[in-house]
Amino acid sequence: MINIPDFLSHSFPFLLVEKVISYKKNKYLYASKKIVNNDFFLNIHYPERPIFPGSIILEIIAQSSGLLEFVSNGKLKKNEIYYLYKVNTLNFRSPIIVNNILVIKVFVNRSRNNITKFKGYITVEQKIVCNFYISCVRKFIN
Repeated sequence: MINIPDFLSHSFPFLLVEKVISYKKNKYLYASKKIVNNDFFLNIHYPERPIFPGSIILEIIAQSSGLLEFVSNGKLKKNEIYYLYKVNTLNFRSPIIVNNILVIKVFVNRSRNNITKFKGYITVEQKIVCNFYISCVRKFIN
């Protein structure tokens, strides 16, 4: 369906979104990520009882939102950048642990000029573990 490295410039180990499940341009994107023992941050984030770091979950949300932007409006040009602009809401309802399969559901809430507002949530086994409302910006650079 979508070859993620064609759209995101991140590389291992920071390319975190593993699969795009489905999408509709300018509407939504569903993606997934399986949490595995060899994810490098698990060995250092509460090693006795590892939980997936919230900051990395935010990065997964940003990457999923970026994928929706790029499949909808085209890949970045050489003179463009795209980045997380604002985190309006980010709530963690339960810890994310090894062997959890995250399903990230991102929806375009509003797009105006070069700023897109996204809302969505992450589920594990159909239970919401995180919800969010973020903004990202696409800018030309010199």
